[in-house]
Amino acid sequence: MKSKIQLILCLFMLQFFALEVYGQGFKLPWNSGVSHYVSRTGSPAPTGPTGSSCGPNSVYNYTAHGYVAIDFDTPNNVYDPVRAVKAGVVVFAGWNGGYGNLVRVRHSDGTQTYYAHNDAIFVSTGQSVQQGCILADGGDTGNSFGDHIHFEWRDVGGVPFSDNRYPSFLECSCKVKAKYCYTSTNSNGPCTGTPCTAPTNDNCSNATTIISNGPTLSGTVKCATGSFGANQCDGCNCSSPDDLDVYFKFVAQATSHTVTLSNYASNFDGVIELRSGCSLGTNLGCYDPSGVPNSISRTFNGLTVGQTYYVRIFEWDNINTPPSSPTFKVKVTHICPLPGNIQNISGNTSICSNTTQTYSVAAVSNATSYTWTLPSGWTGTSTSNSITVNVGNNGGQISVKANNNCGSSDLVTKQIDVSIMPSTPSTIAGKSTLCEGPSQENYSISPVSGATSFTWTLPSGWTGSSNSTLISATTDGTGGTIKVKANSGCGSGPERTLEVTAINLDNTVNYINGELTANAAGASYQWIDCSTNYPINGATNQSFIPNQIGDYAVVLTMGNCIDTSACVSVSDLGLTYSDQTIQLIAYPNPTRNTVSIAGKGLNNEKHHIRFTNVQGQVFIHEEFSINNNKLDTQFDISKLPSGLYFITISSSTLKHVFKLEKI
Repeated sequence: MKSKIQLILCLFMLQFFALEVYGQGFKLPWNSGVSHYVSRTGSPAPTGPTGSSCGPNSVYNYTAHGYVAIDFDTPNNVYDPVRAVKAGVVVFAGWNGGYGNLVRVRHSDGTQTYYAHNDAIFVSTGQSVQQGCILADGGDTGNSFGDHIHFEWRDVGGVPFSDNRYPSFLECSCKVKAKYCYTSTNSNGPCTGTPCTAPTNDNCSNATTIISNGPTLSGTVKCATGSFGANQCDGCNCSSPDDLDVYFKFVAQATSHTVTLSNYASNFDGVIELRSGCSLGTNLGCYDPSGVPNSISRTFNGLTVGQTYYVRIFEWDNINTPPSSPTFKVKVTHICPLPGNIQNISGNTSICSNTTQTYSVAAVSNATSYTWTLPSGWTGTSTSNSITVNVGNNGGQISVKANNNCGSSDLVTKQIDVSIMPSTPSTIAGKSTLCEGPSQENYSISPVSGATSFTWTLPSGWTGSSNSTLISATTDGTGGTIKVKANSGCGSGPERTLEVTAINLDNTVNYINGELTANAAGASYQWIDCSTNYPINGATNQSFIPNQIGDYAVVLTMGNCIDTSACVSVSDLGLTYSDQTIQLIAYPNPTRNTVSIAGKGLNNEKHHIRFTNVQGQVFIHEEFSINNNKLDTQFDISKLPSGLYFITISSSTLKHVFKLEKI
């Protein structure tokens, strides 16, 4: 390491060199042979001789900039080529607020020149330009009051010089002053060329990640901005912005890390600097060895585990003495202890499937994470010393190991036995439809794997109990839901259900106007003669009109349920009938040839008149529209066979049956 005295002397010489050399070789930024007046300079004004080539402009009302800048007055609304004062690379070309259309060129010494307020820009960012390249058309954009060429010279990184220096121009060997006229000798220079592309990690925010104890990385300082640390830093303790050399970053795995620089050219004077961040004042130390060894290393102590640190690599002075090769290799290392050993896993060893369990180990030294392995079918993830899992249907081994960047501890396992929660029972076998009244019914399911018992639930009003796959139940004539579930030491599985409905047949009969009607709807019907219990041929409708006096009943069938009504006595066949409300009458009765039907008080709607015999055969069926609430019509029945007929008169509001004897 250089001594402090050598370092101070070196810095002094470098700063002196920079003051005297920076800015030399500049030519005025416009066409050769053309003269322009300096309309404004900055505050403070430039010092030294005037060196005017065409005299002062005494009539100009001079106003100074508030910073170091020079304005050259140009004619308004004409083409004013703006030329590069020296070769370099365009680092910005575009709109920049008050500067209007701005071009910035970075030169070989890392300093930059600014050309602002242009009407048009002719170059692009990254383009290499030679002295005299036409960069733009001078103009009046941004915060400007008239056409002019605005020119600035800035330090490395585009920051203003701390000593407010002005450049000297070759044409007058002077720093130009306001109100004086100067003639350019700048010639045409090429504007094309392959720019030197700086590394992607040419600034702190784009630092390349390097893993401690990981692979060695390659790097280069080629085209890194300036790569001239001394003029920006007091030794290794930077007190001003650095010049954006190449950066690497790593996460501290220990309190002490070593950075090694190797495989670089013999004339590469490499420097290692460590920072805790990218902002000013984050420098933690650096290493600048004397001489140029093939490999240098520096150990930095007192680091915080888990914090990110930045390594800056730069060549001590590659402006005046560039290395023959700018490439190098860099590696970060630390002493890495393995994690301590895990003793055992805590948690249940006999568990039920589809449950949630937690397993843990005591935290071990130097561990940064833990790797858990679960039996097949289990789910759960964790990198800590505890894991919560969803248990599958299979047992097996759960295992864990502790990790850090140095490696892993021995694997520790624990055997787990799993009992399965019973599944849903199979379909319940048994009657799903019951007839009215109590009955004894059996219901059953197939065996369930893992089940030790079964729980049956019967509809309200039923009785019976069982803990097996079969139950005998006594019903009360009502329906409901039968439920069953399988049980084990892990609990009860899902229920299986069977909906049971009970058929309750209404076995009552109404007798109105000579017609018997069963009150049960939706059943099958068979009318019988109670004196013989024989079915009446063809009497299978819900309604039945007897043709002779006697006792009658109906047999009802619905599903598997059969019931018989009580016998109804029929003593009056109703040979004639006159409704007191509508005065409906059929006459004569009995008759041989014709029958008349008349009525009053009927609704004005369609009415149907149908003649049927006792077997239900239809002989006459006609439709009438009633007007003025009256009906008066006649039917010829002379051709009908002698016997008993039924005349049915019906509408949406009326139904009436007459018995008619044909002689």
